[in-house]
Amino acid sequence: MSEVMYTLAYSTQHPKIDQILQGVIGVFEKVFLGRIRGYYLQGSYGNGNAITNSDLDLYVIFKGNFHDPEEAKKAMSLGQSCAQSSSVLLEIKPGAEAALSLALAENAGIALNFKHSTQFLYGEDIRNQISNPTSKDWVQWAMHAPQTALLVTRAAEVLIFPLDYPDVQAEFYGYEHQTIPCADGINRPSSKWLVSTVSWLATALVALKTGQYIGSKQEAVEQYKISINDEWAPLIEQVYERCRNRWQYLIPIQAADRQQLRSMCQETLEFSNYFLSCYRDFVLRELYEAQPENRILTLKKLARIIYPEDQEIMNALKRLQKSDQVMLKQKAHEIEENIRRILG
Repeated sequence: MSEVMYTLAYSTQHPKIDQILQGVIGVFEKVFLGRIRGYYLQGSYGNGNAITNSDLDLYVIFKGNFHDPEEAKKAMSLGQSCAQSSSVLLEIKPGAEAALSLALAENAGIALNFKHSTQFLYGEDIRNQISNPTSKDWVQWAMHAPQTALLVTRAAEVLIFPLDYPDVQAEFYGYEHQTIPCADGINRPSSKWLVSTVSWLATALVALKTGQYIGSKQEAVEQYKISINDEWAPLIEQVYERCRNRWQYLIPIQAADRQQLRSMCQETLEFSNYFLSCYRDFVLRELYEAQPENRILTLKKLARIIYPEDQEIMNALKRLQKSDQVMLKQKAHEIEENIRRILG
């Protein structure tokens, strides 16, 4: 990384972490001279709740819009190169200033996270210029958000309900397949995606019930207990407290701890399927009641989760195929064809 050190507006109080951030900023400033509006830190290093194996989440916001798809692709590639050379797990999220200002459900969570859950590091702080999306847009974004974690843990492009384990043969059913870099330089299996999955599911369900924005894993645990506090609340708390706080995202060594982790993985599959049953009802409401642009977003997300033999969903798709909105009609037809193709 660059030898030039850029002065940070916010310090994580971890010299090694600050140095990594300064290095990333230096690289982006040189490669994209004059194009970056600002750099913003999200996550536990930004809210003072970091643990030994916490990762670094960094927004790199370009001025205006990307010049073209190639610039966006180049930014993503550079971020991945920085991550590969980092001694901690690093995720760099290049984004365009213009996209943050769009009042769309598709951007609601990103805009809220950027505005309320980041620390400004370098450049120009534009967080106060970003409007708050509506509660309805936040709910829609939050309900779709868990798809990423569910897909990544299964290395899948499509989910078929009900889900099975990511890897039914593995001791922890595949939830431990993501590795994290440790202080000794060795990448070790971790429970990071297990924690992420459970946190996103909790966030979505709290959003559905209350419309409340949640900006961190810890807040998801706390608000789920306050707002819902059903049979899943103990699992959500245990995954966070044990996997993150006690075991530092690493797979425990002691037999009793490993059995606890295995049990939590089993419950996570049940919780995932419970969420997807709630999600199915949410999708149906959106397909019948939402504004056209939000229906299109829901259809895009429905392309990645299939509910076999669900006649109500198929009926909703048939109804949209008769819409006078061309985009809705085309997308509904595509989704129906996609479902039939995947299910054979």
